[in-house]
Amino acid sequence: MFPIRDMAGRIIGFGGRLIDGEGAKYMNSPDSAIYRKRRHLYLLDKARNAIRKKKRSILVEGYMDAIRLHKCGFTEAVASLGTSLTPEQAETLSRFADKCYICYDNDKAGQSAMLRSMFVLQENGLDVYVVNLTGNKDPDEFLIEHTPKDFEDALTKAQPLIVQYIEAFKPLLTRKSAMKELFMTLSKLAVHEVLQYKMYLSEATGVPPSMIEEWFVSKQKRPLPEKPPESVEVKGIEHPCEAALCSLLFHHSECRISMDLVETAKLLRNPTARDVALALLKENPEDLFMLWSSLAETERIAVLMRGDEYCAQMKGQSTAEKFRNIYSKLRERGTAMRVNELTAKMQKSQATSEELLELVRLKNATSIL
Repeated sequence: MFPIRDMAGRIIGFGGRLIDGEGAKYMNSPDSAIYRKRRHLYLLDKARNAIRKKKRSILVEGYMDAIRLHKCGFTEAVASLGTSLTPEQAETLSRFADKCYICYDNDKAGQSAMLRSMFVLQENGLDVYVVNLTGNKDPDEFLIEHTPKDFEDALTKAQPLIVQYIEAFKPLLTRKSAMKELFMTLSKLAVHEVLQYKMYLSEATGVPPSMIEEWFVSKQKRPLPEKPPESVEVKGIEHPCEAALCSLLFHHSECRISMDLVETAKLLRNPTARDVALALLKENPEDLFMLWSSLAETERIAVLMRGDEYCAQMKGQSTAEKFRNIYSKLRERGTAMRVNELTAKMQKSQATSEELLELVRLKNATSIL
């Protein structure tokens, strides 16, 4: 018997597993006034602090998988109570960390459940990575035969959701129906998330990247166009950090809270990037993206996609670290441009006394003198 606890540690139900004999392998407490299995995760009461600290969760199927992981030091592990992962469970996980490693059984049923769960997690704002264990083992079996370091190595090699899904489809892509299913399923995810992997998707399917980009941006349930459109260019964006800042503002509310309209307008020189960023600070990002898509505002969408690509290259950095680095680079650029502007005015004897004092201050601040 496995006691199931809520986040406060109070027992709210039980899970039973048949050890020997015939009958149902699992028998669980039914839903009640205090227990709704679709809302709870096994061992979350013990895992939540570790999830916050490690900035990741590990999602498994079975009670024993979660227990074994905790015993081996992976105290950020939780199990989905033997049910298909629900939006409520995914939303609960997203409160503690943005990243989730999913590690289900490698049998056919486990892989099918994994694919369903991956999209539930991604749709609730989590970055999903799929852990593949050698020897078709579940986590419990794997850690009986291997060391915790071996499991950590498997976590390091985990693949992003979209890559894993495309890999699963590769053997089937000779069929037109499989190609259609792949694209239609991926269209359920946010466009910017899919387009981070457009080159990988292009290599797997043979569809040109420009056609992939056009189809997902439009998000229309129609066949792929016969001719690829001209690629969208973002005119005047010389500094990729401008697009990257827009991407962070789009995806993360904590970044939007950290910025104000005046400061943002000063940081961004490109008119399109500046318009995108200011709009994101004033309106709901999802509503804006739907509006831009419906109005074919491809240049604004392209800013976000370029920013997504730049942020994706900043591997190993948290959202806060990415924001600090991008913000610092834009501030440094702004300072350097202002120094050049004031220096030119000084050389032409056009600088006011206030501007000369500002120039000295800026040079001291940036250690140029």
